[in-house]
Amino acid sequence: MDDFSWTAAPQPPGLLDEGLIPEADLAESLGWSRDWIGKRRRRGEMPTHIKRGRTVLYLRPAVEAWLRAGLHSGNEGVTR
Repeated sequence: MDDFSWTAAPQPPGLLDEGLIPEADLAESLGWSRDWIGKRRRRGEMPTHIKRGRTVLYLRPAVEAWLRAGLHSGNEGVTR
């Protein structure tokens, strides 16, 4: 029986990856913790995102619009 190695080869970034921001990078840019971003995401206070496995990625145009609108600094859209 042959001994095969099944480790995945590193994959080049996809064509669409340039338009995606990993949650960790967004947290670092904003000076927020990933936990805080996760809480805001679950409350619907973060821009459009997608999940790739466990990784949360934000769409760059949505983040830029969200920042321009100033939605990152207040409680807009929060219902209590």
